[in-house]
Amino acid sequence: MFRLSLYKRVNIIIFVSLYIFIFLEYLFINNIYQKDTVIHILEIELFMIYLYALIISIYKSGYISIFSLFLFFSYLFNYTRVFLDLFTEYDLSKSDLFHHVKLKQLTEIELLYLLIFFLIASTLAFILFYKKNKLLLSRKKEYMKFGKIIILSVTIPLIYINIQTFKFILIHGYLSVFNGEIESSSYYTLGIILTRIAYFGFFIFLSGLPNKNNFNKIVLLFLIIAFFDALKGQRGPFLLISIYSIWYYHNIYNIKFNIKKGILIIFGVLAFSQLIVYYRSEKELFDIWEIPYEFMRLNGISLIIPAYMIEYKDSFINDDIPYLFAPIYDYFYRIFIDNDVFYQGRTKELLNVSNYLSIQLIYFINPEGYYVGFATGSSYLAEFYDFGGLFLGSLSLFILVSLIMFFEKKLFKYRLILFLSPIIVTKFIYMPRDSFFKIINDIPLLTVIYLTLYLIIYLGKGKN
Repeated sequence: MFRLSLYKRVNIIIFVSLYIFIFLEYLFINNIYQKDTVIHILEIELFMIYLYALIISIYKSGYISIFSLFLFFSYLFNYTRVFLDLFTEYDLSKSDLFHHVKLKQLTEIELLYLLIFFLIASTLAFILFYKKNKLLLSRKKEYMKFGKIIILSVTIPLIYINIQTFKFILIHGYLSVFNGEIESSSYYTLGIILTRIAYFGFFIFLSGLPNKNNFNKIVLLFLIIAFFDALKGQRGPFLLISIYSIWYYHNIYNIKFNIKKGILIIFGVLAFSQLIVYYRSEKELFDIWEIPYEFMRLNGISLIIPAYMIEYKDSFINDDIPYLFAPIYDYFYRIFIDNDVFYQGRTKELLNVSNYLSIQLIYFINPEGYYVGFATGSSYLAEFYDFGGLFLGSLSLFILVSLIMFFEKKLFKYRLILFLSPIIVTKFIYMPRDSFFKIINDIPLLTVIYLTLYLIIYLGKGKN
């Protein structure tokens, strides 16, 4: 225990000292070196800090902890282009997210400081508050049985609907998913309903803590459902549910992670997701030797989102609610004011109602792209930067990661938290590519579903 305490104290000192050092560097380095030299120094610092943070996370919590997965996804979506700029001929200043512009060197410098400050803040929260707990929950057959029945009952119709939807997209194009055209498909609404029911069934099944044999069977079946859903061109849900299933298997059954097998599985999932990228962009496959480079370059495009916010900070001004909380505002607007505006495709009214970063940014840089259905996506880097800049933003991120570490401890003790974990875990690790507070779209309804199911099971036992 003393060794662990000493280890934690040493790393706290290291990361607090790093934060102070980078802060002082931020204040004075531009007056000492040329801008291109500063960029190179910051890229090296980011690379070294990231490697150390990853080593700490793996050492303390394993390859498949929530924070380790967050770091892996941060590399994939936020750091790859920086490291390509550092180690290859790639030029970080060339942006290509629906808009081609050469970023100013001051933008690159601010962007690199953003990455470093946020990485230090999140890692410090992990060091302070991470604690691995033993599973204290018992197996509940009622949850497993109910969830299994739901999944089996919707599997065949859902696969059929997804195939029909896929045919519709082949005819009308991938953008029909976002510009409202797909809503004319006769299967669209039913497909959405059945998909949500399938996910709810899957979450209920997992909250019952099935044995490994039942887990493997149902997960395989559910991944087949998710695979056919991914054929529509949206790789995110399939990727995340695959990663979550690996996380669940490793953490719930306390099985040591086979790194070689895990790499093969993750590589297979990522390779499939990349094929989806090629399919929806209608690009030809690259030469096999270019695939690793293009894989990192294409997935790292999310870094351009905060880069645009910095580059255009004098013209792309947020005078509405912070982008960080826009999903929460949109959720209550849909419930209490107007639901239709969010399901009529890309309209001017939607821009006036929703301050979601993805649609506001695409409209700013490419208005025509907005109306045909394009979107930039979002990123925790951009949202926290908008909320509080480098320093208040990094403090806010520190608080969020601390809460996630607290959540990770409690999910081994409380079944409701375990039931909600697919949403919270996947939204957190996917923050480098999306908005975390989209959890609001699922958490209230899932909580009601769980409490209703709990009440039914409790009353049923009382009658027996």
